[in-house]
Amino acid sequence: MLKTLESLSRTSRRVVCGLALTGLLVAGAKSCQKTQWAAVVSSDPGKRQGPSNAPVTLVEYSDFQCPVCKNAQEPLKEILARYPGKILLIFKHFPLTRVHRWALAASIAAECAKDQGKFWPYHDLLYERQDAWSKSEKAPEEFLAFARELGLDPESFDRCRTNPLAEAAVRSDEASGDARGVDATPTFFLNEYRLVSGGQFRREAARLVEVELRKTGWKPNP
Repeated sequence: MLKTLESLSRTSRRVVCGLALTGLLVAGAKSCQKTQWAAVVSSDPGKRQGPSNAPVTLVEYSDFQCPVCKNAQEPLKEILARYPGKILLIFKHFPLTRVHRWALAASIAAECAKDQGKFWPYHDLLYERQDAWSKSEKAPEEFLAFARELGLDPESFDRCRTNPLAEAAVRSDEASGDARGVDATPTFFLNEYRLVSGGQFRREAARLVEVELRKTGWKPNP
């Protein structure tokens, strides 16, 4: 019998990527669980999209090498386009280093792209080409090639990747996820609701966004 999510140890839970295609989400997770966490969360301006006063704050904890995280990007972009100006998206790194060899290096590379104002284009490129670099023996070289492709200064980018501050920024995101009880990727916090996996996000996010918007007097277009 599958263990429920609640019964898994912290160590074993941290190696689960999106509860990938298992029965764990149905068997053990609390669907659209309300959490104790308020919508407000500290964030880096370079890893945010949307107005700071948006009625819905969506915090995403993600791993660039996680296939389920990659698949979640499509419904995520759809929901942002569907409710323009209504959602503040905040990205948080949560690399599952026990199972994903290049996850930490990819997050550090994205942080270094952020320092040159290109976090989101770099973020998109990492997911778009995940199938290739995640299987490569030379992923760090590919990360540098991505930086060049996006017009980043390669020398500054390379120096940044060896700067302890870049990894510290990733670890800070990871620690905030640990404090919130994140144990799988992707995990989303939509105001006070927790959504785990791209599948649950696809099924439930739009409904929950509208629940939150209606609290402000918003009405859907007829």
